[in-house]
Amino acid sequence: MHVLCITTTYNRDRCLQRLLRCFLEQVIDSEDKATLFVFNSGEPTSFPEFDLPGNKEIILVNRQLALETGKEYESVGQKYMDAIALAPSADAACSADVDDLFLPHYVSDGIKGMKEAYSLGKLAFKPKRSFFKSTHSIVLQENVFEPSIFVDYNWIKEKGYSDKSVVYHSQWLDPLIAEDKILVSENYKAGFMYDWSGELKVYKMSGRAESKENFADSQKVQNDTGNGVTYPISKEKYEEYLEQINEFHPNFFN
Repeated sequence: MHVLCITTTYNRDRCLQRLLRCFLEQVIDSEDKATLFVFNSGEPTSFPEFDLPGNKEIILVNRQLALETGKEYESVGQKYMDAIALAPSADAACSADVDDLFLPHYVSDGIKGMKEAYSLGKLAFKPKRSFFKSTHSIVLQENVFEPSIFVDYNWIKEKGYSDKSVVYHSQWLDPLIAEDKILVSENYKAGFMYDWSGELKVYKMSGRAESKENFADSQKVQNDTGNGVTYPISKEKYEEYLEQINEFHPNFFN
């Protein structure tokens, strides 16, 4: 099975550094494949050459103008629509949010979960719980937030994304929920960690969901443009995040 991990980003270089390491640490079975597709609409950047196995790839697209209008982007959903149009086809897809983290088993469990979901006549999968990282704690919570969901590629290609400020995933997510097409399983460990710790200063659009100026404001304040080449954080730094989980959940990795 081939999974497409889609990331849209705008001037969040330090977040992107962390995301690259998250993907590099994924362990994918030899018969499966994972693609990280980074759609960057901010200042152009580039990646170093990565030594990846044949079943993992990283694709970067720098694009500042929307495919349909030829004008600057007006919503995150518009960026996702262009990303899914330009990305390679796959069997399943997930939203690898650039300002959050995922654990080494995130993609491999997503693939296993999607195979199980298909066998049950469903079109999406998520572990029942995800981690939420704040300034002083890391907790496990149930949720239906889109970054922890793996979904059938053809479904997301057909349904697309909304141009509404925060609920841009609603166009493909709401029908899945309404039709009970998501396998939510306790048999898989949390693989995604939402980062609300403030360690990396980013504009969280979900923190101002009702603001009509949400998207415009996010574009104005995000100015972490990097220096033209985005390198992943060190493996040691990534392992520090895993150790933080271990401090609050000592038996999680056992």
